[in-house]
Amino acid sequence: MLVVGGEAEDKVRRALECGAVVTLVAGELPPVLAALAEVGLLTWHRRALEPRDLDEADLVLFTPRGVPELAGQVAAACRARRVPVWTHDHLPGCDFTLTALVEAGPVRVAVSSGGRAPALVRAVRHVLERLLDADFAAWAESVSRARGTEAPDERRARAERLRLEGRLRWDE
Repeated sequence: MLVVGGEAEDKVRRALECGAVVTLVAGELPPVLAALAEVGLLTWHRRALEPRDLDEADLVLFTPRGVPELAGQVAAACRARRVPVWTHDHLPGCDFTLTALVEAGPVRVAVSSGGRAPALVRAVRHVLERLLDADFAAWAESVSRARGTEAPDERRARAERLRLEGRLRWDE
């Protein structure tokens, strides 16, 4: 997987967790990604994207924001090579969309707008991160651990005690 730019820390981390071989092309990286490169968990080319970088790519994430013309050029070059591409903030350049993922203990919640409202997805992710906090993660872990010791009806009853007291609010 080729990642262009250093603005996708969460996406790179998730790809590495899934066993992807990640090559990053970027002038600078955030400290977390630079540390991953330093210990050899990903390859970092400290420079601008070159056409040859796309020759061996099987998937491309173009992470720079606010450069739709460049995103379009990279997407066209990827498509000419039949390489799927995702571009940040440039839906016409995307062959697929990515979800925002909230993780809390054993629970994973994915949020997507199919690329049509990324700012809204980001806001929903932040709300879910506050709802699915450390206390929830600990509770969810206890429910998960009980899988081997409690009867199915007991586990189901414990999980069904989950509730939201109140409702989401927004300004018009």
